[in-house]
Amino acid sequence: MRIDKAYCEELGREVDIEEACMEFALQDKLSKFHFLCTDPVCRNYGVRVSAINHNKVAEDTPLKSPHFRIWDTHSEQCEWMELDEALQQEGTESTTNTCSSRVAAQLQAINTRLISHFVIPDVENEPTAPEPQDDELKNIRTIVDRKKRLNARREYAQQAGSTTRNLDSLVSCFLGLKDQNLLDAQEVSISGGAGTISFRNLFRHIRYGLVDGVAVYYGGARLYKRYGEGFALNLIDKKDGENISLYISKDDIQSYRPAKRFNRDIDQMQEMVNEGLNPYFTIYWIGGLKKGEKGYSVDFKHLSHFTMRLNCPSKKPTTLVGGESEE
Repeated sequence: MRIDKAYCEELGREVDIEEACMEFALQDKLSKFHFLCTDPVCRNYGVRVSAINHNKVAEDTPLKSPHFRIWDTHSEQCEWMELDEALQQEGTESTTNTCSSRVAAQLQAINTRLISHFVIPDVENEPTAPEPQDDELKNIRTIVDRKKRLNARREYAQQAGSTTRNLDSLVSCFLGLKDQNLLDAQEVSISGGAGTISFRNLFRHIRYGLVDGVAVYYGGARLYKRYGEGFALNLIDKKDGENISLYISKDDIQSYRPAKRFNRDIDQMQEMVNEGLNPYFTIYWIGGLKKGEKGYSVDFKHLSHFTMRLNCPSKKPTTLVGGESEE
């Protein structure tokens, strides 16, 4: 059963799985979160929801993706039970099966949500802007007539999760599409008049150089040095024979709270190195490269335009200290 959001008891609010992962990693002392169903009736009865892999380091693979999963029995009127019913009706009643719906179904099978619209984060102008589907969920809950509510849930099911400002969510969708060989089949519209582009063309490995317009560049990188809370990475690939580096300062980390999880990721990577493994990061960013005296540096406007995932093919997903692994 598909569950897009859950109520976190420790945070005292509803969260999606990306926010659950981020908030878990940002705790001063890591302690496992506990989740209840967002439906008011279910929540009153203490109906629990599992947050699979929310306590693991983000890795560059769709396997073992963090996701919410049913645990206890839910109320028949539960919004997620109704969503499941609406999805089943959609499957049996629909005479046409669009490319997007097929892609969404394939991603759902590997616990990844389809992103069809990406709003490039603008921290100065939209510091706390909610995801559009948050208000849609609240509005659906106010519909009294069950048939109309199911129809609304069906429309939500076709669009929910399709718009995001979170680069991590976009990267997860990219990795899921790549795993399913669907990078050419799915397009995403970009805010700011950037238009619509296929995921294959939007995500560009830095070895292929820069392009005009918006792109999410990515490439492998290894730790060069830590500077307290700051750190520097060296990319594996070069440009014009020169090194490409990334430096994130202590001030950068402290000015953008979600970035604090990067240091936890580096801690886990160093533990792998101590075990004789050879891990590296895949970094993703919106921006470009800047030429300097010692080569090139990764350039982006704000840390919300950057994220990174851990790679270590011979290692199972790493559980952060303070939480039991959920398989």
